[in-house]
Amino acid sequence: MSGVRVIARDERLVACVIARSPLRYDDGAAPSVDRPGHVRAASALVRLGRGYVVVQDDALFLAGLDGSGVSARALPSPDGVRQFDDARGNKAHKADFEAACVWPTLAGPALVVFGSGSTARRERLLIAYGHDPVRMIDGSPLYRAVRAALPEGAPLNLEGAFRTASGGLRLLQRGNGAGGVDATIDLDDRWLHALEAGHPPAVTRWARWSLGALGGVPLTFTDGCPLSEARWMFCAAAEASPDAVADGPVAGSVLGWADDAGGAWAPLTDARGDVVACKVEGLARVSPGEALVVVDVDDPEVPSELLRVRLDGPWPG
Repeated sequence: MSGVRVIARDERLVACVIARSPLRYDDGAAPSVDRPGHVRAASALVRLGRGYVVVQDDALFLAGLDGSGVSARALPSPDGVRQFDDARGNKAHKADFEAACVWPTLAGPALVVFGSGSTARRERLLIAYGHDPVRMIDGSPLYRAVRAALPEGAPLNLEGAFRTASGGLRLLQRGNGAGGVDATIDLDDRWLHALEAGHPPAVTRWARWSLGALGGVPLTFTDGCPLSEARWMFCAAAEASPDAVADGPVAGSVLGWADDAGGAWAPLTDARGDVVACKVEGLARVSPGEALVVVDVDDPEVPSELLRVRLDGPWPG
């Protein structure tokens, strides 16, 4: 790859928050030390069947969203610990699940969740088929292949994943922190077969991106989803974090679109047009004029939020 693909603000595009809801579980289970009463650190949003799944980066639970409310599904934990934060002194042990997609397999559609890869502990994948038991697999061959595709020394921090129109997997690398690089890394359609056989998947291409800044803070990818054969949609956050692991002050987030030639974005605003100072980490497109996003508030005691966003202007169909 040569050059850097540029994504810039387009004043004609509007991404206005029209509704926001705290993600509290309402499935009747009582909160406990091992089971929170709300979604913590929402990090990805995926449409699955008639509903959605929210991934969390510091709690081993999947949250299901459907017409009946928000439910929690516990994920495997060898020692029973499913919440990770500074107060517990175990934040470094979290799986840091940051990206997810639905992938077709012979056994049916599978929800695949990816660790960020920012540390060796975070190189795991989760695979779920319906209500069958969830599997955790070692993702180190995949992370080695992705790390080798990036510029030498760039810290790895995978934040988004989606199946492309051509059938391959696109991973979004977040370039927050010192030395960070925003990039897309494409794997061929047999990446999961290769990984389950213990082999590194084939990287078919990668591209480096520059997203500009919001409020003087560089923007970095946090999630993405396909739009058409050539175009895809993304969310990005302006977070002044010192590295790929630590949190930092957030100036706001944007939604945008991109293709091989570049792209455009709009800041996430309220009805008055003011930028909403939140960190969007998950994205799902509902229709050409509407999207859903999830917000990580970086406080384990405060529920993550689901935001409904109206898209006005010349957004691609």
